[in-house]
This record gives sequence, structure tokens and C-alpha cells, in this order.
Amino acid sequence: MVKEKKERKEMGMEEELRKYRLIVESAQDAIFVKDLDSHYTLVNQKCLEAFGKSKQEEVLGKRDDELLPPKEAKINIEHDQKVFKTGKLKEVTKKMTAGGKERWFQAKKVPLRDNQGEIIGLIGVARDITERKKAEEVLRENAEKFRVLAEESPNMIYINQKGRVVYANKKCAEVMGYKRDEFYSPNFDFLTLIAPEYRDLVKSGFSKHMKGEEVKPYEYALITKEGKRIDAIHLTKLIRYGGESALLGIITDITERKRVEERVKESERKYRDMVEVTTDWVWEVDKDGMYTYVSPKVKDILGYEVDEVIGKTPFDLMPKDEAKKILRFFREKAIKKEPFFGLENINRHKEGHLVILETSSIPILDKRGELIGYRGIDRDITERKKMEKMLWKTEEQHKKAIENIFKFVPESLLVFTDKLDLYKKNKAFQNIIKKYSAKLNYTEQELAEIIIKKVKNRIITGNNTAIRVSKK
Repeated sequence: MVKEKKERKEMGMEEELRKYRLIVESAQDAIFVKDLDSHYTLVNQKCLEAFGKSKQEEVLGKRDDELLPPKEAKINIEHDQKVFKTGKLKEVTKKMTAGGKERWFQAKKVPLRDNQGEIIGLIGVARDITERKKAEEVLRENAEKFRVLAEESPNMIYINQKGRVVYANKKCAEVMGYKRDEFYSPNFDFLTLIAPEYRDLVKSGFSKHMKGEEVKPYEYALITKEGKRIDAIHLTKLIRYGGESALLGIITDITERKRVEERVKESERKYRDMVEVTTDWVWEVDKDGMYTYVSPKVKDILGYEVDEVIGKTPFDLMPKDEAKKILRFFREKAIKKEPFFGLENINRHKEGHLVILETSSIPILDKRGELIGYRGIDRDITERKKMEKMLWKTEEQHKKAIENIFKFVPESLLVFTDKLDLYKKNKAFQNIIKKYSAKLNYTEQELAEIIIKKVKNRIITGNNTAIRVSKK
């Protein structure tokens, strides 16, 4: 009977040991037992893998100084001795190099006692935290990169957590005039940085982020410590900071850009006012000659409303033959990207009559020097051309009258320019030269030059006496 009980007890113990061994072998952590001399007396499969071994006999009975580099082994054995000496748990994070691989472990060592409570060794559990350490290192590197980028950024960058500023970069302090300690103070109200009319907008953006919603960048205004107003674009993003939700903000100062935009708008207003009061028609066309801008003066010159001309070309407003001629001219200039000035062209008024325009234009080029269009001005010269035609007719009549005078008047006539250069002489003068040159012993040319010279002198001196030529 006693023998049966003993056998059952031993069988029970063996079963318990089998269970413990199964648990130890299936554990995801490295489990080991050491004696008082730091010899390994038990190791599971994960422990073998940590050492880069595959068989129990490669580790059992050995110390760390037989399995690890000297420095690592010394630290491990020193930890063992502290456990033996203090009888307390020892928790360490250590690097372990085995099989040519470097890994990190978080280990716990507790004393192993016999039935009398005497320490006879230790039991250790080591968890492989290599991947976690790598992730932590990546996080540290990213945090350092963020810090460097944030500190050198031309933009203001901050982190707001639970309504408090927990980070503000160097630019924030420079632009806003506050020290970082002031930003980080528990009593600092970040809303004081925002112009009153934009505070509800900012608070609305924060609320949306807290609900997990995205917020598009928006413009708002900040107020510095000295009361100066700054126009800015605010970009915000929900992030994790210190294990909790936080708001990352990037602020771009656009004050100068806004000033430039306002100056441009003012310049455009002045240009538009000038264009609208000028008597000429100002326009722009694209590279194909299609109108993209037309000043209101087109109504006075050609009778069209602005929207009737936009989208058309100048050639659509010309008679067919004129359009062909001017289109050919335009294409030649466009290919060479050349300006042109004083180009006369005939257009047809909305009511049907013809209008003569004088066109001057310069090319519009993009940053690469490519032609994108022309900007020009048209002047109505219809009346001027009528006057020129009338003057031409009058001049022709005058010329004919003068020709008749020269032809039929019997007296000698000489016509001089304002610089007293001989302009014209009539036939009567030429006849006198022929008649008297031989009698006075002069050639015709000599006699003509003498008389012309004397006439010039009388014109200069105002002498109206008769001209006499002595015999040679």
C-alpha cells in the first residue's frame, strides 16, 4: 500500500515536471536557471536561440564568459552575484552579442531557494526587445530630425496639447516676442496670440481635430507681444505627443506677401482706371490672337460690348482681304516674338461702316521666354486719314498750280528752300541764260551760277535792286 502511494506521488511529480517543462519550452521568452557559480543548469529553446545555439549541451554547464564577449559576460555575472547577495529580484536591460548578432533583452532574475530557504541559484526570464529598441531608436532619430527641422524652419511651429503650448520653435519666439518659458507657462492663454476676429475660427478648428476631422489650411491674423499684427496661414495636424493626442501647428507669415498683393491690386486699379479713361482701346490676346482682355473703349470705337469681343480675334472684325493680310503679318511677328508699332488696319464697325485703326503691340513672354500673347493699344485714325487725304488733294492742286505758273509765266523764276538751296527754275530763266551767256562770254553754267549767287545775296540782304552781270 505504501509502495503504491509512493509510486503515485512520484508519477504526480513527474507529471507536474512535464507540465512545467512544456510551459518552459513553449514560452516566447528565454528562461534559464543558474547555480551559485553562474553555470547554466537549465535553458529553454528561446534561450538557446538567444545564444545562437541549437543543442542543450552547447550551453548547459557553461558560464556567460564562455558564451559571450568578455564585457557582456562580466556584467551578467555581476548581476548574478547581486541576486545571490541581496536575495532580491534584479531587473536589467542588456545588450547581448551571440552568433555574430547583436540583440537587446529585458531580463528579470530572482533567487532560487531550496526547501530550507537557502539560495542555491537563480531563475531568469529574458524578453527579446530588439525590435522595440529599434523602434525607440527610430523614434529618437525622428524626434531629433523634427527638432532640427523645426528649429531651423522659416515658419513658426508649435505643439498644443490640452489647450497648452508644450512646444514652440525658435521662430515663434523671434516673431511673437515671447520667451519659450512664457509659452510653456500653465497660465499662458494661447488665444491671446490670435486677433479677436479669428478666435472663433481657431477654436472651431481645434474642436474638429478633437473629433478626428481634418481641417484645411486657413488664413488668420496673430498679435505679437508688442501688439503688432501679422497675417499668416495656419496649417494644423492631429498627432501623438508623449503618448497623447496633440495638435501640431505650422504658421507661415504672409504679411509681406499680403502687402505686395495689396500693392499689386492698387496698381491694377490704377491701370484699369487709366485704361478706362483713355481715348484708345487697350487689349490683350493669347498666342493664337484670341482676345483675353478688352477695355470698354471698344464700344466707342467699333460699337461692340466687351463680352462680344472676348474670345474673338482681331481678324474676325476685319474685311476678308484685310484679315488675310494682317493675319500673315501677325504670324510673322509672333514667330519672331517681335513688337510692332503704328500698324494701320481696316476694321468693320458693328453698324457696318469701316474704321481705320493704328495698332501698336508688345509680346508677352513667360518665365522661359515662350510667347503667351500680345498686349497692345488701338487708336481710331479714321478722321486723321480723311484729313490726310484732303491735304494730299490740296497739295496736288497746289503743285499743279505752281507747275502752271512755272510753265506759262514769261518772267524768270527761281525757287529756293528755307536753307537757300535751289529747288526749281523755270524755262524763262533757262532761255535768258542761253540768250546772254555767249554775248557775255560765259558758259551757260557759269552765267547761271553767277545770277543764282547774286539772287541769294539779295535775299539775305533784302536788296531789291536789279541784277547786273558784266561782260567777261
